[in-house]
Amino acid sequence: MKPIALRRWTGGLLLLASAGVSAAPTPLADRLLAIDEDARAVPLAERVQRLQAAYQADPLASMLAEGCQAVPAERVEDAFAATQLVNFYAPDAQRLDQMQCLLPRLRGQGDAEKARADELHRALIAQRRFAQANALRADAGLDAKVLPEITGDMVAARQVLVLSDADHAVRRTLPQQGWQVVALVHPYCGFSQRALAAITTDPAFAGLRPHLQLVVPNDQSWPSQQMLDWNRAHPDLPMQPLQPGPAWTALRTGQTPTFHLLKDGELTTTALGWENDGQALRALQALMEAPR
Repeated sequence: MKPIALRRWTGGLLLLASAGVSAAPTPLADRLLAIDEDARAVPLAERVQRLQAAYQADPLASMLAEGCQAVPAERVEDAFAATQLVNFYAPDAQRLDQMQCLLPRLRGQGDAEKARADELHRALIAQRRFAQANALRADAGLDAKVLPEITGDMVAARQVLVLSDADHAVRRTLPQQGWQVVALVHPYCGFSQRALAAITTDPAFAGLRPHLQLVVPNDQSWPSQQMLDWNRAHPDLPMQPLQPGPAWTALRTGQTPTFHLLKDGELTTTALGWENDGQALRALQALMEAPR
């Protein structure tokens, strides 16, 4: 989902300029949105680097590092919007904390406050901070579903969430022994849907299925019902939401479906996308099944 730029009236700035008064600088959030738009043709990793570099170069970043109270009142919304945009592409616990600190300073700003609260709620979902998201939902009166309680220890390994129902999820560490195929899929992704339909019905993939882990990447949505429906229909091949952590860094591609072949937890190769009846995945499976 692409963040939406705020529309700003510039007629007053033109009048000030014509009177010899310096126009206000372009807000950081607008400059970041322009970079985002201009970099659509470059790889995602490069686009994120450009956004982060521009963000860190602005004085707002230094102010936020000192604490959100260091941000002048007239720049609070710009600081929130800019931080939200960078965090959208590169989720970060510190930036999320800064957004939570900035939001109360927008109190009394009506629609702007409501929109920013909704953005913060989605960012909390992406980082699986569900208790805080539920508290914000109640405090800000957001039109959002209650998120499940997450239990289980967080460890320095690739973890997912096991869904027992709409109200409960438990952290689980993925297997580290032998061959595993970690499939990053999403219920809202048409290519993922086609891939899963083939994987579950095509006899050619029968040997793959016992090694397959379906992992739903952490984005700003929570497709609870779709995941639960799939899991009830496929109890032997459940969808498991990703629990963010550093161990996932090497397996993030920003694309679904993505299939990672791992041996004893180490990445061997990756197949991206779904085309030609899963030709890339079939090649990955053949590599796994080749005699050693």
